[in-house]
Amino acid sequence: MNRSVPGHCPSWLHKVNFKGLGQSLRRGIKRPTTRTGTALTKLKQNIDEPDIELELTRRQLQETQQTIESLQRRLNGTVEKREYDRVVAKRRNLEALLEVRSKELQEAQTELESTRRQIQEAQQTVESLQGPLPVSGTVEKEEYDRVVAKLRDLEAVLEVRSKELQEAQTYVAKLDEVADSEVVNIVEPLNGLIFQAAASLSDAPEFWHSDDPFQDAAAISEAKTRLAASSWVGSDLLDIITDWRHEEHPVYVQLALQAGLAAYTRQFSNRWEPTNAEDTTTIEKLYEAIRDQEPQSVAGRWRALGRTHLKSLLPGQDYVPSLISKLSGIVTDILLVAGATGTKDVIAGIVSTEFESDLREIVTFALRFHSTVGERVVSRDFSLLAAEPGDPFDTTRMEVEYPLAPTLQGARVLGTTQLGLVAQRSVERDGVHGEFETRRVVLLKCSVILQDAVELDQDHFAN
Repeated sequence: MNRSVPGHCPSWLHKVNFKGLGQSLRRGIKRPTTRTGTALTKLKQNIDEPDIELELTRRQLQETQQTIESLQRRLNGTVEKREYDRVVAKRRNLEALLEVRSKELQEAQTELESTRRQIQEAQQTVESLQGPLPVSGTVEKEEYDRVVAKLRDLEAVLEVRSKELQEAQTYVAKLDEVADSEVVNIVEPLNGLIFQAAASLSDAPEFWHSDDPFQDAAAISEAKTRLAASSWVGSDLLDIITDWRHEEHPVYVQLALQAGLAAYTRQFSNRWEPTNAEDTTTIEKLYEAIRDQEPQSVAGRWRALGRTHLKSLLPGQDYVPSLISKLSGIVTDILLVAGATGTKDVIAGIVSTEFESDLREIVTFALRFHSTVGERVVSRDFSLLAAEPGDPFDTTRMEVEYPLAPTLQGARVLGTTQLGLVAQRSVERDGVHGEFETRRVVLLKCSVILQDAVELDQDHFAN
């Protein structure tokens, strides 16, 4: 595998016969140009900095260790366990990153030593060429011109390759700009915006106390079919908001709205192309294959470049209007099924005019997550987490929001109301060189409502 690492010598440099070139030049050149030496000196300067990234990672790890020791001393005081756990998790991530960087640096050492020897030999050749040279009266002008032309070509190639190497080293030596906490600080407010929008919509008097009590049975049936087919809201939760009157149990309309908004937000945030206007299935599968067979440092850089340059193929693309429109349609369908009064067009009009700003904020935060984790992160992959309706409750990645179930043993998910966050990275399988496995860490658990808890709540109100 051809891998760009600090200190890696381009393959073309090995093929240059500096000694042979020096012998040819001694036969017919009084004093060659010094641009070759300058270019080689620049190349050496570019290669002599392979350990910057490792040192930065070690420094971050040391600072994190100091923070952990401080928190351990204060743990019996006022520090919350969650804060301590987050710092410990950050330390683990940095240790893993340090291990990867150390391996990359170790792999570069052999090539670096070889490159330095080549540079030294090349500089000795250049220095010898820069001294006084005897002029042979038998050198043909044609041969002289050929050697001079070859030297000029070499100078041009050296200049180009030096620039390419400098650009590659700048990218390879670049650490992630984003900490786990920064991503968490996007997802938590995003969940808050989804909750706020759902609460405002479920309590809006325009939908439940209208002077026109008209309800379109055909539109309600179509809305329920669309929601069930798209899986934005599970069929069981749809049955609940269909059968229960909103005036008696408005909380379930709010939970259904949270589930629908969360489900679609998660989908477009995790895609390469948010609106799915362009089919990116092939490129996404290609990235999965790369991630399964290459180190995270390679796969992550490939993904970051791919996501960044994908935008250049879609000039002027503004995702916000189409995403707001899609969220408005999901909200309208949920309100129709829940028994909101008025025609579909009337309800859709109210959603678009009165609640457009709420939906816009959700889209804005979700797109911020999309660009941050897709283009600025290399050392791991982030994705939003949700449970599907009918999934068994899993304490490792879920927490219960409302209502509380009498027991979590064997409980089934009715819907996800708040999104979680997962970080995963490709690491080499223990003891097997060249084989990789994916390791996942749940940074935020998703909040769910459980089928058993809702049934118990229904029995309670019925009695």
